Amino acid sequence: MATAEESQESHDSVPDPDRPCDDEEPKERAERLKKEGNDLLTQNKFQEAIDRYSEAISLDPANHVLYSNRSAARIRVNALEDALGDAEECVRLKEDFGKGWGRKAGALLQLRRPREALQAVDRGLQVDPGNAFLQGARKEALKQMFLQRLRGKWRGTVSQQMGGYEQVFDFVDDTKMHVSVEHSDMPMDVKYDVDVDQTPHTLQMAAVNMPGMPFPVPPWRGVIRIVPEDDSPDTDRANDQLHVNTSMDPFSPVPSTFEGIGFVSMRRSEGFVHEGPDQDVLSLSEEQQLEKYFEGFIEVLESVEPLDPPMPGDSPEESGAKVQKQVQLQLKISKHERRFSKSVCEKAQVVAKQVDNRDMPSKMADIVKRVRELLVEKRLISPDSLPTANSADNPSSTVSSRKTEERQAARQTEAAAADSSSGDKGPDNKEEGKDRGLRVVLSSWAGEHKAALAGVGVAVVVGVGLLVAMRLLKTE
Repeated sequence: MATAEESQESHDSVPDPDRPCDDEEPKERAERLKKEGNDLLTQNKFQEAIDRYSEAISLDPANHVLYSNRSAARIRVNALEDALGDAEECVRLKEDFGKGWGRKAGALLQLRRPREALQAVDRGLQVDPGNAFLQGARKEALKQMFLQRLRGKWRGTVSQQMGGYEQVFDFVDDTKMHVSVEHSDMPMDVKYDVDVDQTPHTLQMAAVNMPGMPFPVPPWRGVIRIVPEDDSPDTDRANDQLHVNTSMDPFSPVPSTFEGIGFVSMRRSEGFVHEGPDQDVLSLSEEQQLEKYFEGFIEVLESVEPLDPPMPGDSPEESGAKVQKQVQLQLKISKHERRFSKSVCEKAQVVAKQVDNRDMPSKMADIVKRVRELLVEKRLISPDSLPTANSADNPSSTVSSRKTEERQAARQTEAAAADSSSGDKGPDNKEEGKDRGLRVVLSSWAGEHKAALAGVGVAVVVGVGLLVAMRLLKTE
């Protein structure tokens, strides 16, 4: 029977796999630690893997693979500068190690230094041309370089066929942009993506938040390029030009050139600066301001053709032409209303809907009558949607007007309830993001033609112009 001392001696003789053997060579121990680090890395135990690789490096500092593996682990814990340092040491020790150049490129891409990453990729592909990671890193580097140059605000004028308005693209980051149109205080949030593998580069954009839309607006596509002053990387970006050409509808092929009615050339800009109400207008009495408002509104309505809604049987060109009329009218109304205060715009709406106009001054009554006639003539409203000048003497017209007002009030109540349930309090500035004055007739128009708009669906997409129109024509 063994004594206690013998049993302890026997137990001590059992090798502990976690303890280094006294006769283990440093490189052998480093190799064992590397394997342990690799196993920990596959288990997503990144810091433990880093510790194993670090211990292995202390035993075998000339082993380039150890630096490569530790670089990979450090990237996973977002220690990017340390990961880059390991990758640089790796390729210093072995310049023809393609994976090491991949580690360096990966760290540089994470650090948003694509130009340096591209240089590392090209060095790596020289020694390992079939390396799939390096090939993918090259595409990512080129994309980052393009998107970094794209960042910021660009301003340009679309073709006359598209409406002839100015627009601003504000590329906020690599996936999000804002689209603004002159005289409009309602910019759109848009998600975008650029495919730099295509020549020319392709662009896809989709509106994010489109409240009040009767149907989802599909993405629209086009081509995009930046035209610098010259090819030098140090060229002043202020002199860049941005060229965009969008297709007229989702069913059309993506354009392959930078010409046609969807083309727009843009320059770097600070965007639109919207001035306040006209001081000369503000100096007038309220009655004079109202008269001036209605007179200008009449001029706007007289300058446009009657509006017809897009219909399911329309071709994309026909739908586009109809929507562009809406865009042009809305821009003209927005430009006109910016000359007046919010209170005057709202007062004008009340006066235009006033049933009993016998108390109005004769000049104002004639002006309001003309506005109502034009709203019907331009097919913005049906004949019974607004009262006529003598509707106080016409009970049936009064009832019709009251029903119209009740429907509008019901829609506003539903919208308010939806905002309340979503917790959305809306913009702090009440003049922003809100229809003013007689601009609401376009919202009514969109509401009346929901079925037609929904029926035509994606066929009415005509690029940025349509998205702006739909935002402005949202139902109340």
